[in-house]
Amino acid sequence: MAEATAQFEITAWQEGAYDEAEGTPGTSATEARAAYTGDLEGEGSVRALTVYGAGDAVAYLWQERFTGRLGDRTGTFVLQGGGTWADDTARYRLTVAPGSATGDLEGLTGEARIEAGHGAPGRLTLVYELG
Repeated sequence: MAEATAQFEITAWQEGAYDEAEGTPGTSATEARAAYTGDLEGEGSVRALTVYGAGDAVAYLWQERFTGRLGDRTGTFVLQGGGTWADDTARYRLTVAPGSATGDLEGLTGEARIEAGHGAPGRLTLVYELG
C-alpha cells in the first residue's frame, strides 16, 4: 500500500435546503469544487448531503470525482463515504468507488481520510494500491 497526502482549498460551494419539515433536523444538498496540491494535483467535483442534528451535531454523505494527477499518473477516480463535524473540524472517511478510476489510475483502490476546518486548507490522506 502506498500513501499520498494533499492539501485542498474549496473554490466553490453552493448549498441549499431540501426536505424541510417542522420539528425535524435540517438537511441540505451541496455542490462544491476543490483544488488539490501535493501528491494529488487537480480538482475535485463534490456532491454532499448534510444533516444538521441537535446541538452542534452534523453528519455528511460525500461523493467526489477527482480529476488530475496522483504521483506521476493522471486520470480520474471517485471517493465516497461519510463524515461528521465536531470541534470546528469536518472529518471524513472515504473509499475509492470500485471501478471508478480511469486513465493511468485505472485499477486504483484505497481509502482516504479528510480533515478540514473553516478558513484553512483541508488535508487529504489516501492509502491506496494501483492494480
